[in-house]
Amino acid sequence: MPICNSMQVRASLGATSLIALLDTGSTHNFIAEDAARRTGLPVQPRPRLTATVANGERVTCPGVIRRAPVIIEGETFFIDLFVMPLAGYDLVLGTQWMVTLGRVVWDFVDRSVSFLHQGRRVSWSDVAERRPPLLAATTTPSALLEELLHSFEGVFAEPAGLPPQRARDHAIVLKPGSTPVAVRPYRYPVAHKDELERQCAAMLDQGIVRRSDSAFSSPVLLVKKQDGAWRFCVDYRALNALTVKDAFPIPVVDELLDELHGAQFFTKLDLRSGYHQVRMRPADVHKTAFRTHDGFYEFLVMPFGLCNAPATFQALMNDVLRPFLRRKTWADHLRHIRAVLDELHRHILFVKRSKCIFGSSSVAYLGHIISAQGVAMDPAKVQAIHDWPAPRSARAVRGFLGLAGYYRKFVPDYGKIAAPLTALMKKEGFSWNAEAQAAFQELKAAVTSAPVLALPDFTKVFIVECDASTHGFGAVLLQDHHPIAYFSRPVAPRHRALAAYERELIGLVRAVRHWRPYLWGRTFLVRTDHYSLKFLLDQRLSTIPQHHWVGKLLGFDFSVEYKPGATNTVADALSRRDTDEEGSILALSTPRFDFVDRLRQAQHQDPALVAIRDEIAAGTRGAPWSLLDGMVAYADRLYIPPDSPLLLEVVAATHDDGHEGVQRTLHRLRRDFFFPAMRRVVQDFVRACATCQRNKSEHLHPAGLLLPLPVPQAVWSDVGLDFIEALPRVGGKSVILTVVDRFSKYCHFIPLAHPYSAESVAQAFFGEIVRLHGIPRSMVSDRDSVFTSSFGRELMRLTGTKLHMTSAFHPRSDGRTEAANKVIVMYLRCFTGDRPRQWLRWLPWAEYVYNTAYQSSLKDTPFKVVYGRDPPSIRSYEPGETRVAAVAKNMAEREELLADVHYRLEQAQAVQKKFYDRLHRPVSYDVGDWVLLRLRHRAASSLPQAPKGKLKPRFIGPYQVTERINPVAVRLALPPRAKLHDVFHVGVLKKFIGVPPATPPPLPPTHHGAVTPEPEQAVRYRLARGVQQVLIRWKGQSTTDATWEDVADFREKFPQFQLEDELIVEGGRDVMYGRTYRRRRDARRAAERAAMAGATTSG
Repeated sequence: MPICNSMQVRASLGATSLIALLDTGSTHNFIAEDAARRTGLPVQPRPRLTATVANGERVTCPGVIRRAPVIIEGETFFIDLFVMPLAGYDLVLGTQWMVTLGRVVWDFVDRSVSFLHQGRRVSWSDVAERRPPLLAATTTPSALLEELLHSFEGVFAEPAGLPPQRARDHAIVLKPGSTPVAVRPYRYPVAHKDELERQCAAMLDQGIVRRSDSAFSSPVLLVKKQDGAWRFCVDYRALNALTVKDAFPIPVVDELLDELHGAQFFTKLDLRSGYHQVRMRPADVHKTAFRTHDGFYEFLVMPFGLCNAPATFQALMNDVLRPFLRRKTWADHLRHIRAVLDELHRHILFVKRSKCIFGSSSVAYLGHIISAQGVAMDPAKVQAIHDWPAPRSARAVRGFLGLAGYYRKFVPDYGKIAAPLTALMKKEGFSWNAEAQAAFQELKAAVTSAPVLALPDFTKVFIVECDASTHGFGAVLLQDHHPIAYFSRPVAPRHRALAAYERELIGLVRAVRHWRPYLWGRTFLVRTDHYSLKFLLDQRLSTIPQHHWVGKLLGFDFSVEYKPGATNTVADALSRRDTDEEGSILALSTPRFDFVDRLRQAQHQDPALVAIRDEIAAGTRGAPWSLLDGMVAYADRLYIPPDSPLLLEVVAATHDDGHEGVQRTLHRLRRDFFFPAMRRVVQDFVRACATCQRNKSEHLHPAGLLLPLPVPQAVWSDVGLDFIEALPRVGGKSVILTVVDRFSKYCHFIPLAHPYSAESVAQAFFGEIVRLHGIPRSMVSDRDSVFTSSFGRELMRLTGTKLHMTSAFHPRSDGRTEAANKVIVMYLRCFTGDRPRQWLRWLPWAEYVYNTAYQSSLKDTPFKVVYGRDPPSIRSYEPGETRVAAVAKNMAEREELLADVHYRLEQAQAVQKKFYDRLHRPVSYDVGDWVLLRLRHRAASSLPQAPKGKLKPRFIGPYQVTERINPVAVRLALPPRAKLHDVFHVGVLKKFIGVPPATPPPLPPTHHGAVTPEPEQAVRYRLARGVQQVLIRWKGQSTTDATWEDVADFREKFPQFQLEDELIVEGGRDVMYGRTYRRRRDARRAAERAAMAGATTSG
């Protein structure tokens, strides 16, 4: 039995599965470059570290991954890993890490290793046939090999100029009767043009292309490499379809492996851009022509993408290296290397040393590890099946058995092995037990061992069966219905939302590129269950994703065959693995790839969980506690320590995915996680979510109880003012100033010209109100600029009148004036009928009717409350009996009436408050509170991205309360440039929960970057498809910026703008257009009548 100083184990780093070599001959710990890229862990640059590998070459490590959380058999170790190129393994763990394990027992007979870890005995077994170590940082390099390689430095140099003409120059032989193909260039982004120009210029400088005027033309596309650079590709599919295929034999891998028996040393060479070291036959150069946006070129060397390129390259290698056979001793192998390098030098072929391996005891070749002990299967081939997790549901068991059962004829006693798993799919219920676990492991071992996975036969056609789902890509490589390898990958988050066609295309490309060593240079068949991909090779590339993914298939020779999903069992099962679905859930919970490792570390840092974990492992603590992949779980859900920052991170990621409510967020969390007081934690988090507070509506009664204005003590001591605008202009008047006595409800309607100013309103007020009733003690008005201007305020100060403003966007504060406006417009509609321009003539009658109408709150008419009597009858007026007695009687009755009216008003207000408060809730805000402001008052132009208001946030803020005006109105600290009144009714506010910002957030911008608090004028009205609309001009904007708004939406956004008082639509027609039409119609009819009258007279 040979001495074994290394063994192989399976490991994982984050979500990436790896093959690790425990190697006592290695001084440090290393990770392969490709494995480091797959894990996504940050690589830190470090001072140069040079390692000497077993073939004598000195390799420089570009960086190190610090404290990488490597998981081996459920045990986590934090290891520093140096990045370097490795062959055959993903990780090499050397003595630098092994010494940290303490006393280690290495069993060379059973090929196992054991040690104590955190107080427990850990034992690992070798998972594959032994393979010699690839690294030995302390191995003495072979001076002879170094001297040999140094003598051939020219072979490792960069090529200069064109390669020489050889007997094996590449020829393109077309089928008889073929005509030149000229495919129109693809359209590509402007950003690609500079890159195409740069690469074409570089190839011109190198001499590998030249300008062309050929009748052939193929399109060009760029494909991004992993390092971010762009690969220049020519789509020769049309040319390949006309090319006679070269039947040059490609070596059969079985024959090559058989000839390696007894070999002890191995060298692998990689030519620098090997295809570009082969010349094109001069007569066929013009056929390689390609066209870009700024030029027409053709290749002087063999380009990538031609169907016969692999055969030409293989023929050249055969001619150059035909005399050389294997050598068994080190001296023979050195002579062999010298002879090969000498031949390469003689044929002017250049090798890229960084990709070569010299004199190694093992080498990876076509999915196999070749060593002196023989040929071992590369474990990565069957990793997809081996890593299948234990199913958690009957559906998951059915998926696994569907995959394994497809190959049951290759597994002895399949039915017997799978019987415990088959029983789990019965209706009695799913219960995973020890028997099922044993059957699951045995069946996986049987499926993933010979003879199930056959060695590839390169004389037969390869078949790739692939499938894709929203969870993963899956594929199987077959020959003669016998599986060779499996492939499965999860779908990246950015690909989940793609259409089924694009996901299937990505899955096909990844499977083909994954098995490139088997498929390159051969004709193979792809089977897919997506019907559209059947025509992949005949479709014109019209989208950027097609350019990107199909470009990766250039050079492959294959056909696509449709296979219904019901028969595509293997690939379908691999793409829908149970673990892929769980991976999607974790991706929704947290987008960080190291979440599982961080949770594992958080559990290790929690003393209580460490004790529970030990009890579970010892068997003293049972259900519902368990261990999942070495982590504590409660009821099969991962346990998150309550003090860990991961808890809020998981809750935030789950809630922020859709900003769902407490119940739905809690339901999503409970699928995979558990932590104490889950409902309380989720409730607190959702209540404090700033996004939800701004965008979700409240399903509560409106805030703020009714706070009526104080009942006046006398007539015309307290009045309310408002305006009715946008009336037809008559005699220069188009506005009505409404003045209401709040005690008697008596109104005066004063016509004004538009635009009106504070001065003109003051003149009208003094001429019609003060002249008749004196100066009132107080006035209540909206926030019109007439009253907020300096003139208006100064006038109020001089007359001793106190001005009360309604709170912003809450017109109910002056409800009596608003109600009078509605009534007077209704009267005018009735009086004018189809003659709206007569409103000015009928306005005095409207005032008379209003003031003599019975008011339910007064139990009388406003006229009688003011004057103590009913107005004289219009039709018959008779003088009183005795003038003095009548006056005395009227005065006594008037005093009684005033007292009675005051009492009834208080009663009416009490009843009104009672019914109002039933539909409202008491809300009180104190100074220092933070509140959100409802956006209902914002103009539609405030959010250009959502002119209809469907997607704009419902609230803005938060803003701080700076003053409490009264129980239902407060003052807010708005941003400095906000053009809004800072006093708001509590009905448009909502308490903010959470940590307030350091400074108040800005208001949403308008088209002009400023805030538009309210509309200024209703310019025009129309009926659009049965919907009433109004053309609104906004304050601070010109008429050209006016927008059409639906009347219903506008009323909801701007309740203080009494649109119904101004909307005078005639027969559903635009008012302006209607009037113009009638004028023209009347003029036309008048002309016709005049003409008829003239004809009659002349007759």
